[in-house]
Amino acid sequence: MFDEELDGALQFKHLSLRSEFRAIQILNAAGSIFHINPEEIRSHAHSEHAVRARWVAIYLIKEEIKPSFPWIGRIVGQHHTTVMYGWKKIHDAFHRGDPLIASIKIVRALYPNMPGDRLIIVRKPNVPLPRILEVVAMLLTVEPDDIYKESNTKAIVFPRQIATYLLREIGGWSLSTIAQHFSQDNTTALYSYRKINAAIRNDSSVRDIVNMARTLCLRDTHAQ
Repeated sequence: MFDEELDGALQFKHLSLRSEFRAIQILNAAGSIFHINPEEIRSHAHSEHAVRARWVAIYLIKEEIKPSFPWIGRIVGQHHTTVMYGWKKIHDAFHRGDPLIASIKIVRALYPNMPGDRLIIVRKPNVPLPRILEVVAMLLTVEPDDIYKESNTKAIVFPRQIATYLLREIGGWSLSTIAQHFSQDNTTALYSYRKINAAIRNDSSVRDIVNMARTLCLRDTHAQ
């Protein structure tokens, strides 16, 4: 009887360790896709990337491993009510056609190949300015130099706003540096970034442009 109880306890411990291994794999995959360190997912960071990566990780841990919400909370460093909220946000996203669904599919496909014994360090993308401007100009059929023109026409302003967003997200630039580079004040750069950030969620055409530009820029960076 004692041997059977011991075998059962060892089996439970093995399953628990295996579940934690897979959960760490999912955290690492989510961090890689959202270009943040997995440790940020486990923190209380409130940046959009950290929150959305956290939601995706929570949802996949629940769906792939099927643990309790308090167990997930221990893994991701959040209260179980926060975990439940994050899971519901992704669950509802499936009914809204939210672009986060694409991220879920990518993380689900990626995580089995990620390490599960430790949290990895994700190298932030740092795409050069000329490449970002070149890609934006190509996709929006303007010349790279046009992005610098002092014009309020949409044909010039929109490419500059896209470039601002990409420089902040994958170029490693601060908004103040971007503003100075385009001879703007900080509030204009902030407005441009927030406008594109909101448009990505609400306008499929803007989302497609940004995703294509990001893909082209990062593909070239990884190929180097």
